[in-house]
Amino acid sequence: MTTKKNKRDGTLLTRFWADTIQHFTAWDKWMALLLSLSFSGALISHFSTDLYRFRAIWFVLVLVFFVLMMFRPMVQLGVQRHKKLAQLTSWAVIGFLLLLITLTAAFFALPDMLPSMTDDKAARYDRILYIPPILAAIWAAGFGWFVSYQATMKTQRTAHAVALTMQLMSNSEIQSRFEKFRRVFAPEDSIEPGVYGAYFPARRVQDLPILRLRFDAETETDKKRLLIQEIAKIEAIDALRSILNQYEFMAVGIMQGDLDEDILYETVSTNVRSIWKRTEGYRKYVNANREVLAWTSLADLTADWNLRLADEENEIKKRNGG
Repeated sequence: MTTKKNKRDGTLLTRFWADTIQHFTAWDKWMALLLSLSFSGALISHFSTDLYRFRAIWFVLVLVFFVLMMFRPMVQLGVQRHKKLAQLTSWAVIGFLLLLITLTAAFFALPDMLPSMTDDKAARYDRILYIPPILAAIWAAGFGWFVSYQATMKTQRTAHAVALTMQLMSNSEIQSRFEKFRRVFAPEDSIEPGVYGAYFPARRVQDLPILRLRFDAETETDKKRLLIQEIAKIEAIDALRSILNQYEFMAVGIMQGDLDEDILYETVSTNVRSIWKRTEGYRKYVNANREVLAWTSLADLTADWNLRLADEENEIKKRNGG
């Protein structure tokens, strides 16, 4: 998951083109140049009597250079699946229309390029006109299935995101973890190794049964208070690990296209970004102790959400004249 600027910046057409051209390499740009030259040749041949019979060749070149230009960007857009559905379908429509135009132009231009064609051959040649409707029917069926599939997936993503949001807000076990965390750490507290490092190792959870036995056996109030504080801190760090794991699961679901990112951004992003910011010290400790890949998807997600929030705040300032 890569961080990008707010997708709502600019006009619809600008965003559509920008989302595609950002995947262009030098090769794709050269193909775009050759595509422009081929299209110019097709226009000139269409209005030139001497070159009219060669227009099919120009259209074939346009189609070839279009495919060569768009193949890699389409693959890159396809990796992002539902996020770039509009771009994928639009370029697919453009490519298919270009294919139909090329077939039609070739059909009407070939007799001019082959003057020796007899009437009998021309009659059989007319059967080529059956091909475009067949291709159109096949493409329409495939395109309709694709759109229907994406619409179903969109509904499922929304349902999964709503279910996860409700779980995060109402599940008793998850709320218990948040309560253990909030019991020790105030909203402005940062979980740093210098203060809480002794409670960072995951093995400290194994000390809880002994500490509880000591608490039950202790008679002095001050010692009981110290024991309960130590138990609370161990439970809070353990709860924090579970919370981060839950958010990591959410981030992976968003990255894989199984959860609707917009719904989760509007509902839980504030808590996610707050927890992420406050736990930098703890996360660095975990990453440095044989868990290098811990919460990597969540790191990408919070970076995206921070940029998105910054862009939204800038838009509000612009609208308010700030």
